[in-house]
Amino acid sequence: MTEAATQIVLLLLSALAFSGGGVFMKLSAGLSRPGPTALIFVCFAIGVVLQTLGMRRTGLASAYVFVLGFEAILVCAAGLLFFKEPATARKAIGVVLVLVGISLLRVTD
Repeated sequence: MTEAATQIVLLLLSALAFSGGGVFMKLSAGLSRPGPTALIFVCFAIGVVLQTLGMRRTGLASAYVFVLGFEAILVCAAGLLFFKEPATARKAIGVVLVLVGISLLRVTD
């Protein structure tokens, strides 16, 4: 695997970890449930490590927006699938705009 591909994989895994933390935030019911509360911190710690490793040889802005953008898309999908949140045209347009923004910044600049 090339170094650029490794960076992208690390950043995607980071976004996945951060979005898992977001799901556990919802499941923690305002930090009142110990299991999901602990998993918030575990997911965020893993996300920080993976993002840090993925940012070694890429620009801060592009890597950060890449992770935040994919995290937002993953959390939106989790809301639709696991929490039965409504799918709306605004959400769909927002996801498309996030994807356009990520592609404009290109993570391997």
